[in-house]
Formats: sequence, C-alpha cells, structure tokens
Amino acid sequence: MADKTGLWDAIYGNDHLKQTIITDIRRKRLSHAYIIEGPEESGKLTFARTMAAYMADTAANIRKIMS
Repeated sequence: MADKTGLWDAIYGNDHLKQTIITDIRRKRLSHAYIIEGPEESGKLTFARTMAAYMADTAANIRKIMS
C-alpha cells in the first residue's frame, strides 16, 4: 500500500515526527500506540486526525482485500 504522503502535508513543523511516521508506514511497522505531547497549538490534534485518517483508509483496504 502506498504511504499517501499527501495526507501529511497538513502537518507543519515537527519534521522529525512526520519523517519517523512516514518511514514506519513505508516499512509496514506502525506501532499500536503513539504518545503525542507538546504545548498548545503545536499540531497534536492535527497529527492524531491525520494518523486516524490513514489508519481508517488502510483498514478499509485490508477488509476489501480479505473479502
């Protein structure tokens, strides 16, 4: 499955975090949990929503393949 890096364009800054997640996606080695911390307005919610969108799309594709 493609990593869909376009989803991650909404996240500004935090390049180290973004690169880590994109690398994990490419390696198909996502963790079952991520701790997201930081000051207010640092993009925690945007990151969580982007990750959820990616995971929902991935789950839908897996279900489609398995059915």
